[in-house]
Amino acid sequence: MLTARCFDGWVAHSVPPPSPHGVRSPEDYEERIKTIKEHMKRYGRDPSNFTPSYILMISLIVKDFSNCFEVIESYRKAGCNYFIVEFTPTPPPEKYIELTKKFATKVMPSFI
Repeated sequence: MLTARCFDGWVAHSVPPPSPHGVRSPEDYEERIKTIKEHMKRYGRDPSNFTPSYILMISLIVKDFSNCFEVIESYRKAGCNYFIVEFTPTPPPEKYIELTKKFATKVMPSFI
């Protein structure tokens, strides 16, 4: 497993089926992190130096900001340390800034 052998982190994302490349749920994410860390041990690497992250796609995965907290919390409990927020499909620049500010004021304070 290349990730376990060569890298110190993993950026996961959700991709609608039938793609096998995305994680399907927080439980799937947790299982994949566990597998990577097991392989790291086999390669003589310290899994505590591994940083799991997740791309949170607003509109594909999270339909609006009302359930962002639950989605983020479920992946945090599954082992995610960092979230990358992506608004998709990509809005025009002025809308992107508006959405970013809304996310920063409505969602982020719950995790600080």
